[in-house]
Amino acid sequence: MMALPYYLAIGMPYELFWDGEPQLVVSYRQAHELRVQMKNQEEWMQGLYNYHGVRAVAEALAFGISGKKGSKPKDYPAEPFPLTEAEQKIALEKNKQRTLAWVEHGQH
Repeated sequence: MMALPYYLAIGMPYELFWDGEPQLVVSYRQAHELRVQMKNQEEWMQGLYNYHGVRAVAEALAFGISGKKGSKPKDYPAEPFPLTEAEQKIALEKNKQRTLAWVEHGQH
């Protein structure tokens, strides 16, 4: 049987596969798919953080070597990227507050 090795590989106990409720195999498969999706998202985010880190270093080196005045190289992000809708709303509000503070400070 080809299904048994798959379910054993994703962590379903042998006894549960044979003697458990049939719906459990569906739940184990769905849980495995969720773990795979979460791992993929985590690895993608790691790549994004690596990209920002390498970009910040490259821009700082280029800025320092060229000695050009003008645009300052971008820093590595000061905070983690917002993932949830609630985190995105909080980040947007913080950004609005920073912008308002900058406008008020710039006008005086």
